[in-house]
Formats: sequence, C-alpha cells, structure tokens
Amino acid sequence: MRIEAADLEIREAVWDQPGWPWENRNTNPMDAYEDSAYEEPKAAVGRRTVRQTFVRIRAEGITARYGPIDSYAAAVAQDVLLPWLIGQDASRIVELNDRMQRLSRHGRSGVFMTAVAAVDLCLWQLKGQAVGEPLYRMLGGPCRDTVPAYASMLGFSIEPERAAQRAAEAKAQGYPAQKWFFRYGPAHGNEGFRRNIEMAKAVRRAVGEGYRLMFDAFCAWTGPYAIQMCQALEEVSPFWVEEPLPPEDLASWERLRRATRVPLAAGEHLHSRRTLLPFLREGLLDVLQCDPEWAGGVTEMQAILHTAGGFGVPVYPHGHTLLPAIHLAAAHPPTVLPMVEHLLNIQPERYALFAEPPKDEGGRFALPTKPGLGVELVDSPAA
Repeated sequence: MRIEAADLEIREAVWDQPGWPWENRNTNPMDAYEDSAYEEPKAAVGRRTVRQTFVRIRAEGITARYGPIDSYAAAVAQDVLLPWLIGQDASRIVELNDRMQRLSRHGRSGVFMTAVAAVDLCLWQLKGQAVGEPLYRMLGGPCRDTVPAYASMLGFSIEPERAAQRAAEAKAQGYPAQKWFFRYGPAHGNEGFRRNIEMAKAVRRAVGEGYRLMFDAFCAWTGPYAIQMCQALEEVSPFWVEEPLPPEDLASWERLRRATRVPLAAGEHLHSRRTLLPFLREGLLDVLQCDPEWAGGVTEMQAILHTAGGFGVPVYPHGHTLLPAIHLAAAHPPTVLPMVEHLLNIQPERYALFAEPPKDEGGRFALPTKPGLGVELVDSPAA
C-alpha cells in the first residue's frame, strides 16, 4: 500500500456542548512563581463552533483520518513526518514507527513522539479500513466484551461540599472508580495543604470505604511536599496518587517511595518503553499511565504494555482520548490494562465531529465495530 498523499485536514462544525461548566483548575508547575497567571482553559457550555485538526493519509484509493490532534503535534507532523511518509508502504506500520522515531535526534520523547503517535494512529486506521476490521481484532482481541472506565473529574469544583456531591453522583452513575485533581501545591502553604486534604476526605466520605478513589497532582509538587501530602492521604486510602513529582526527578521518587504506603502512579509524560525502565526496575510505580496519543501511538503502546506486564505493573492509559485506549483495553487481558480514563469535562468536545462518538454506558464502553479505530466524521466542511 504505497502512500499517495499525507497531510493535515482542518474541520469545523457548530456543536452544542453538553455536560457541566468548568468550575476549577488543577495545580500546575507554574504555580511555583508568585506572579503566575496560569489558568486552565475553561470548557464552554452551549452552542459554538468547534475547529479541529486531523491527520489524513491516502493509499491505494483509501483515505484515512485520525484526530483531533493538538497544535504542537500537528506542527511536527506537517513539517517533518508527513512529507517523509509519501511513497512509503503503509502496511509496514512497525517499521514506519521506528523510522519516524529515528528521523530526529529528539525523536524518542516529548512533542516529537506525540506527532509520531498521530501518524501511527492514522496508519492503523488506514489498515483497518483496508482489511475491514476494528483495531482490537487486528491486535488479537477481544479479551472482553465491554471496557470499564473510571470517571476523571478534572474541572469540577474542589470545594468539599460540591466535590462530595459530584463524587456521589459519579458513583451512582455506575463508574467503578474516579479521580480528583488537587488545586494546591507548595506555593500555597499550609492553607493550600489543608484544603487539599479536606477535599480528599470529603470525596472519600461521599463514596464510602472500599470504592476506588484516585488523586492527581500534575507534576506540581516538590519532594518534601509530596512526602507530607502522601503521608497525610494515607487515612483516605487512595487507589493511587498520580504524578506527585515530575518524571525526571528520580531521586525524589525514590525518597517518596520509601516514605509512604500510598500507591504511586505516573506515565503520561513518559513517551516510550525506554523511559519507563528506571521506574520499573526500581519498583517506583504501582500503576503506569502512558497515553497512546502521546507515547508513539498504538505501535509503541503495544511495546509499553508488554514491558510493563513483564514487571507486573498494570497500565491505566492516560485519557487524552478514548478510542485508542478502548481498543488497546479490548485487545489485552484486564490484568494488563484494567480500565480506561474518561475525562467527563473533556471528551465530549474531542468527539464533537465524530459521526458515532464513544458512548459511555454506566462506566462502560461497548467495543467499537467500525474498521480501524472507528474514525468516521460528520459531513462538516473543511475550514
């Protein structure tokens, strides 16, 4: 299957935003600066125009699309990867992924790998359309009939009373677990520390003991602060605390591991199987969270899943998107990939231009039936 064309396509459509208004942002590494004006973009509610970018590849008369993708991934894809792709054999996906990673000395990490992922996912979509099979079947699945998802509560209020109400609602809707996002870090002193713990205790009371409850710190804490917070959180019994530290600070991860009983999670900012090895060899993580849209696509994620499985560490993919994670979950045993992340305030917009977006039924997704990843867009004009 020789690739005849490879480019980006921008689509837009008028869309009604469902769900909830954005009530709160999470803590951020920029909070270390007193003059930081960082604010998380707020999700709008109501009718508006959505504009999204897709990778588009054509081979032997078949046109595949994947997206939407972020602007930084689009820039690398457009300038480096897509021009190189023309003339290549689209069926040799593993080879193409490896070659793309070798195109730049920066090719195995960061923004470059998010662009590799976008192209890789489009190639899998193309292959699925060519053979008429959904991705999870091409990977050897299914291993289950539905895929469970936990509710990820980014953007919801972290005021204790409101957070408790939302937590109880999510549990009642059928979600088997949920994740909350801390708003405060070291720069916010004792008051911020107290408010973090109050929120955690409030949602624990709302969902009861034994229910799986996770918390995310977005790489925004220091080593000493992370130790204090995790020790204070032990009475809340988190299923995990996510990214309390940036991934490159291995020394602080090692100290934190020795200082707390709280399970630790990370991986969305680790972009290949190679970057995982220090964490896995030293036993620093209980949960791995690599993202198929950031860690080189399905091809690299397959290697990551096998690597993590060799160390007995389950993978709960970070939820930048849903479809690739659902397919990977369907193709692997639940001991390897137990469930996916559903960002309740984020995913509706990401799938605004899809003819059939993933549908969450009480914390579970049915297996896709369309070819490839199931990317089929509404008939919207190119922008």
